[in-house]
Amino acid sequence: MQTLRRIFIRTAFAVLALAAAPAEAAETKDVQAGLKDVGVAALPVFLDAATESITLKFPKAMGGGTLKFGGTMDAEALTQKKFIFTTSDDHKLSWNNAFGMSFLDLTEVALNLSIEKGAYSVSLDGKIGGAFRKGHQPREVVINLAVEDKKLTDFTLSLPDTSLSLHAIPELKNLPGASKFVIKSPTVSLDAIGGKVDFLHEEVDAMAFYDEAKKDWNFGLRFEKPLTLATLTGHDGGFLKHLGLPKMRMIVSTKGVDRAYDDLPLAAQNFFTAVDGKLPGGNLKLEDGVNVIAHFDPSLAPASIKKGLNGLGLGSASLEIDGTVEGMFGGAPAVALAVDIDIPKTSGFKVLKTKSAKAEFFVELSKTAVGLGYRTAVTMSQGKNKP
Repeated sequence: MQTLRRIFIRTAFAVLALAAAPAEAAETKDVQAGLKDVGVAALPVFLDAATESITLKFPKAMGGGTLKFGGTMDAEALTQKKFIFTTSDDHKLSWNNAFGMSFLDLTEVALNLSIEKGAYSVSLDGKIGGAFRKGHQPREVVINLAVEDKKLTDFTLSLPDTSLSLHAIPELKNLPGASKFVIKSPTVSLDAIGGKVDFLHEEVDAMAFYDEAKKDWNFGLRFEKPLTLATLTGHDGGFLKHLGLPKMRMIVSTKGVDRAYDDLPLAAQNFFTAVDGKLPGGNLKLEDGVNVIAHFDPSLAPASIKKGLNGLGLGSASLEIDGTVEGMFGGAPAVALAVDIDIPKTSGFKVLKTKSAKAEFFVELSKTAVGLGYRTAVTMSQGKNKP
C-alpha cells in the first residue's frame, strides 16, 4: 500500500513539473529571446537589446545620448505574442539636460516598453525638479515618446494642475514680459512648452519655442477674440481703440526669427496652423521685440474708418498683416503693421495706375505719426529718358 502511495506521489509530482515547464521557459531573463518570441527579428534604430537590458538611443534632434535600463519581461504577455518590458527599481536612472533641454533634469527614470504586431509604445516615468518642483519636492511625471516609421520623433511631458513662470527658466527669463507670463498646465515637448496664460483678462493659448538657428527661445500668445491695438499698447487715443484685429498672434522674441513654418518644432507648427489645418506658406519672420500677426477686416471697423478706407478703395479686402508693437512692457507706445497689396483700382490717383507701382497697407502709431491706409513708391519720368 505504501509502495502504491509513493508511486502515485511521484507520478503527481512529475505531472506538476511538466505543467510548470512552459511558464518557467516564458520567464526567461533573455530579452533578445523574448523579442524573437513575439516576432521582432530586427529592432528599430532607437532600441538595442542585451541579455537582461534594453538601451534607448535618441537621435541628434532629441539631444542624442543613450539610456540603458535593466528590468523584467511580462512572461504571460509573451505567451500572447506581446512584449512588455518594465524597468526594475535598482536600474532607474538620473538624466540631466533631458532631450537636450537644459532645464529638464529627471531622476528615478524608468522605461516602459510594449511591442505588439510591430507597433511600439514607449514611455518614461520619473521625477522632475528645477522650475517644475511642487513646493520644494520633485514632481512625478510620465513622458510619452512618439514613434513614427520606427523612429523617435518627439516627446510629450504634461503637468496638469501646475503653474510655470517663464521667469523661473533661465533660458526664458530675458524675454520681454517674462516676469508677467505664467503658463498653466504646461505641456513640454521637443523644443517647445505649451499651455494657457491669463493675459488682459482673458485665458489664451501660449507657446514657447526654441529656434535652433538663433539658439534662442521665443514666446507666443494666440487670441481667439478680436483684440484692439489700444488694449495691447495702453494707448487709448485716436483710432486704435476702435481697431479690432481677429485671429491675432503675438510673439515675443529677443533675437528675431527667419525660419520656414514647416521647420519649426511640431508643437509650434500646431500653434501657427490655421483653422483649415494648413500651415502658412514661406517663412515665419520676426523682429526683435513684440511681433503681431493678425487679420485686418474692414467690415469690423467703425463707420468713420470704413468711410475713409472705401474712399481709398480698401473697403472690402480682408488682409493678414504683421509687424511690431512697442510699449507693452514699458516705454512709449508704437505700432508698425503692414502687408503688400495690389494697387486699388478706385484710388483716384492716376499716377498709381502705372505698371511699376507697388503698394503697402499699413497701420502706424509713433511719436510723429498716426494713421492707416496705403503708401506706395513709383517710378516716374522727368523729361525724356530720365526715370
